[in-house]
Amino acid sequence: HWDEIRPEVVWDEGGYGVSGFVGEGCVFLVAVAEKRVLWPRLVAQGEPGLASIPRGNNPVDLLARALERFRSHPQPPRLTPVPREMFKRLAGAADFLQSLLLRYVDNPLVWPLAGRALAGQPETNAMGRNLVTPTQLRAGSKENVIPGRAVAGLDVRLLPDEDVDAFLARLKRTIADDRVAIELDGRPVESSVSPFAGEFFSALERVLRREVPGCVVVPTLTPGGTDSRFFRQRGVAAYGLIPIAIDRGELNRMHGIDERISLDNLRLGTRVVYEVLQDLCC
Repeated sequence: HWDEIRPEVVWDEGGYGVSGFVGEGCVFLVAVAEKRVLWPRLVAQGEPGLASIPRGNNPVDLLARALERFRSHPQPPRLTPVPREMFKRLAGAADFLQSLLLRYVDNPLVWPLAGRALAGQPETNAMGRNLVTPTQLRAGSKENVIPGRAVAGLDVRLLPDEDVDAFLARLKRTIADDRVAIELDGRPVESSVSPFAGEFFSALERVLRREVPGCVVVPTLTPGGTDSRFFRQRGVAAYGLIPIAIDRGELNRMHGIDERISLDNLRLGTRVVYEVLQDLCC
């Protein structure tokens, strides 16, 4: 129903405020872009038969070896424009050594050291490389029967400017076994970046700094997938922020069995939404 919507700006999920990200204060990560989602399957074909007399062509073994090659050959880190801007804006909130690394993160002499440091945090590691995560395994119907086919579902998150065909070719070279095929049901949505300067981003920044004194507001690349990608395809600027200020423990509970936010954050989020809309519309 695009003709009934036609938004000027979309406010979506994708970012949040978190303490301990850099320095001691709260950093609000406002998503202006996201990684591209690809869900391929690895399909290993082998020879079915008696498990008691293995013949060396077990598709479960083939699939396990392919997945181990992914684990032992991670995708190399690469700096793209949004994380580069994020790191440079975070430099002012960091200690001296961190600040130096963040401020000059795109310097060829600094990037190898900075890239290793950023890989130590799951969130920044996800922003700086293509990730291949096995999430599903399907094979066999009985313990004593070697199946003829084994399948692994993969969650692949690509950097926004990644060439999909080149990436799939690298995956195939990593697997290095023609008995394991890569199957696709679809291709990722094309990616774009919303401007991190302008009326809406500025309003978010003003309100957040007023509500959470001393906080830092930065653009970010969200590793997850949101509806924003469909609006950005239409040329609409989309920004992802759940306006809450959480710590590492609360962040780790997201999508877990004990996901929750505090009443203080419910109040904070309500005030931020109200005040941003009032700032923009009144």
